[in-house]
This record gives sequence, structure tokens and C-alpha cells, in this order.
Amino acid sequence: MKTNEVEKLLGISKQTLFYYEKEGLLEVPRDVNGYRNYSDTNISVLQSIKYLRNLDIAIDDVGLILNGDISFQDILSIKTDEIEDNIEKSKSLLSDVETLREKQSPYLTNIQNLESDTKRYPFSYWKTTDTATIGRRVTRGIIFRWMISFFFISITLTVSASIGLARVANYSLTGTQFVLITITVIVCLYIALIMDVIPLGTPVGSYRLRFVEFTETGVNYYQGKGFKSNLEYIISVIRGMDKVTSKQFSDIQSVKINTVTRYYRPYAYRSYIPAMQVKVPDFLFTFKDGTSFYLYAPMILNNDLEWLVALLKEKVENLVNLDDFIEKGKN
Repeated sequence: MKTNEVEKLLGISKQTLFYYEKEGLLEVPRDVNGYRNYSDTNISVLQSIKYLRNLDIAIDDVGLILNGDISFQDILSIKTDEIEDNIEKSKSLLSDVETLREKQSPYLTNIQNLESDTKRYPFSYWKTTDTATIGRRVTRGIIFRWMISFFFISITLTVSASIGLARVANYSLTGTQFVLITITVIVCLYIALIMDVIPLGTPVGSYRLRFVEFTETGVNYYQGKGFKSNLEYIISVIRGMDKVTSKQFSDIQSVKINTVTRYYRPYAYRSYIPAMQVKVPDFLFTFKDGTSFYLYAPMILNNDLEWLVALLKEKVENLVNLDDFIEKGKN
């Protein structure tokens, strides 16, 4: 059988046929005119080679099998270990790729030195998104957690009030009064939340709703503008259509970081211990269109700090007090 006929029969290219022959996997007899004439034995060997190569068995190992120098099962055992090892490597690679994709980070020159956090927290506790963020972006999960926590806080406050009245004024709340007071406390807490007057974060309280997150192309941020604006924002988050402001990196005029000393004393121990000094950063983003965005003592969670430093250094031209922020952050 001529070479072109073998090509059509087995679907093996001429170059590959010659390569197998060169590697000593088969000897092809030639006609008197020098043309290759593949025998039935050659065809059978080529079919075996094609099958083994489809199993991704190396050429050298194929030769060993055909020559009887190693058993087929031994090669399969070796191949199984190799495939399982590759699967584990692929899983690890897939995890790294997915983490970076979900982080929405641009490529950074030192990205190989930045650790990607792969933790997931139920109900957004503590971190709410995978992106590098100053503050904490509001999500459905964290809104749900706020609603649940405020509900139980309201019941606790009402129970405490009932016990206090019973002891001091010898007066017990009726069931209807208890429910009405609980609802009133819940409404007041929710109004305070929407107005963003309930501080968040330790050791220094900060805004609950404000945040800046870094994406591949720029930043997304939310800056509250009162009850109506915050209510619309929370509703948009619940509906899955977050009303945030987006800016390109090229739109950023400057980022100023003021790392200042503030004083903190845990609420539960305010009567017993002196206030502690803590160094916390404030961020001022100024944009080329004249707008600005200020963050007071925002939370920086997980390993976001190193990502934020890398992003700011590479993507923002005018940085103020970054070195001071890095030095105080280390301490």
C-alpha cells in the first residue's frame, strides 16, 4: 500500500509516517523504484501506534511496548499517576485563574508576589466581594445579616425595657405594647442604618455604606448623599442592580492618604480602661472632572492592603502620603 493510501486509510500524515519510521517503530519495505510499500503488518503496527498515541503515551514508551520491553499495564499505571498529577495541577491552576478573574484585577508587574485570597464567608462576614476594596461593598448577604441582627437587637432592647419597668415602676408591658415597641425600635434602627449614622468597623467607627473597589479598568464607589440616596442604593443592591459610580484609572487626579492617630476604647470596657491610640488611614480620591470622594477610617480586610498598594502605585500617577501609609501599616 502506497504512502498516500495509508494517509487516507489511517488519517496519519505523511510527515508523521516518516517520523515513526525514523524512530524505528516500523520498517517499511520499498519497491524496486524506491517507493514505500506498506505491508499488512505495517498497517497493523501503525494502527497500534495510533491507538497508543491517542492515549498520550510517549513515542519512546510506544516503542518499548511494541518491542515487548515493558508491559502495557506498567505503562498504563505510570500514565495513570501522570494524569492524576496533572489533574491536581490543573485544579490548582483553575483555582488561581478563577480567583484572579473574580478579583477583577488588572495585570500588575508584581502580581506573582501578591497572594490571592480564596476564602469565602457566609452572609459576607467579613469580606463581601473578591475585589480589592477600601471599605466594604454592600451586598444582599450583608443587608440580610443587618436585618437579622437589628431584629434581635430590637427584641433584646424591648425585653430589657420591660424588665426595667417591671422593677422600677412595677409596670408590665402587654403583648401589644411589647410588639409595638419592638417594631418602633426596629424602624428607628433601620432609619439610622439607611442614614448611615450607625458606625461600622473597629477600632474606629466608619461609614457602613461607603466603599471604593478596584477593578481591571478603574474604580467603583458609592458615596452616600442622605436618606433618600441611601435608600435607593440599598434597594438597588437588593434588586441586583447596584447604583454605584464608576471611574477609569485615567479619570483619577490624585489619591491622598492621611494616616492619623485616633483614640479608641472598647465600648464594654469604657469605664475601666484608658483609651488606646490607633493609627488609621483616611482616603481622599480627587477626579479630573472636579468631583471627589472621601473615606473616613475605612475597613481594609484580608490581604487587600497589599493589593491596594500595588494598584495605587501602578495605576494612579499622583499619590500623596503613600509611603507613610505603607510604613505605618507595617507597624
